[in-house]
Amino acid sequence: MSLQSFFWTAGRLVCAGVAWLILPLDTGAFHSWRLYIFLSSLPAFCGALLYLLLPESPRYLLEHGRKEKALRNLRLVHTINHFHKRKSHFLIKSIRVDAVHADEVGVVKTGGSLSQRWTRFKGHVRQLMSHTRELYSRTYCRRTILMSTILFTLSFGSYGVLLWYPSYVEQVTNADKRSEFSRFCHRSTPENVSLYDYCGCDGASFSDQHFSNTRFANFQLNLADFHNVRFTNVTFTESLLESCNFTNCTMENVVFGEGTQMVRVGWYATDFVGVNVTGLSSCEGEVIGRGGGEVGSGEFGELVRVLEGGNATSCEGVRQVECEGEESGSVYRDLFFVAASASVGNIASAIGVYFMRRNYWMAISMFASTASVFLLYVAHTEVFVVVVLCLFTALSTPAWNDTSLLNSDLYPTHLRSSSQGMHLLFARIGAILGTNVFGVFIHLNPAVPILLTACLLLVGSLAALPLPKTTRKTILK
Repeated sequence: MSLQSFFWTAGRLVCAGVAWLILPLDTGAFHSWRLYIFLSSLPAFCGALLYLLLPESPRYLLEHGRKEKALRNLRLVHTINHFHKRKSHFLIKSIRVDAVHADEVGVVKTGGSLSQRWTRFKGHVRQLMSHTRELYSRTYCRRTILMSTILFTLSFGSYGVLLWYPSYVEQVTNADKRSEFSRFCHRSTPENVSLYDYCGCDGASFSDQHFSNTRFANFQLNLADFHNVRFTNVTFTESLLESCNFTNCTMENVVFGEGTQMVRVGWYATDFVGVNVTGLSSCEGEVIGRGGGEVGSGEFGELVRVLEGGNATSCEGVRQVECEGEESGSVYRDLFFVAASASVGNIASAIGVYFMRRNYWMAISMFASTASVFLLYVAHTEVFVVVVLCLFTALSTPAWNDTSLLNSDLYPTHLRSSSQGMHLLFARIGAILGTNVFGVFIHLNPAVPILLTACLLLVGSLAALPLPKTTRKTILK
């Protein structure tokens, strides 16, 4: 089972590597993400075909009364296991289900009338409910709760951290510029100022201010609200205004220079004097006059024409505004290195489970992961963040691998599928909550999800300690 985890890592490496090679090639005529989705689906399609070659479990065949097929599969397993021997005799001639095991195996018949099928279906439902109740019986309740807690905390941290890391990189690498812009926003008369290469000013609010002799270059403004603001001798170059509203503003001698784009921009009761829009590469939004009607003439007529046309001019060749630390392909490159770091954890996991109690091994892995997440709190460069993510992945991988081993060790055969399903249910809940909590707080205060993840991983490491000792003590029944 530890060996199988290497293929999970190999899949992540291929996934990130293909993305690194293909996705940055996107152009207006070629959408590389379509090719990436197609290539990513091929292994799943091949895997579905390979399932047809897998021999069925002998126990499952016995449950359905197919003794001869079970015997043939056991013979196949014997042949594969002894392929290196010249002569190897398969000594089993037949299989008999003893009366003492008849109830446990419970031969299940196939086919029959509709009423018989309905009866069997109800039997399966009763069996499912019985297994679920048994998971929370006195014998297995504590280990079920502990394992569910471990999977919940692991999924919360892993999915949240890895999914939102590009946004976290943007937050930490642009912190200085954001602080500079925040000071700029609160100046009543920002003048003779040039702001370059700024990205991600989400939700900025400007009121009763006068922008004078100001230049914005390679500047991205999102969800900004301007109320009663005057712009005089202001220039926008290679900039993007997205989902911004201008209300009761005055635009005087404003130049929307080369490469400037507007997306969902609203101009409400705004006066325009000497506005130059010849550099607009694309523009969409709405213009409403002081009386509530549309404005379609005057010195702002050219901008109105572009707005009403919706991307009336060509976008070809326009460079998109890029945040520092998010240059084309860097995310996929970083994810490739993060995926590669999991191989270190796989090697450690494959060796460690034989020499240490598996629950202790899991506790150590999750505790070390907790420490690595704390490092994100002090990471202020993209390289540092990626290094910490590689460390987190390498340290958390043994815990992920150990969950499968412990599930096999802690439960008898007839409960293993039910227990795995129950644990993965809590894992999915943790993944959903983790991704959404990160999404809500990553732009407000990145420290909140980071510290919350560290605390939850610490809870998971403590939950592993009371689990029973199972090293070399698998329940074989």
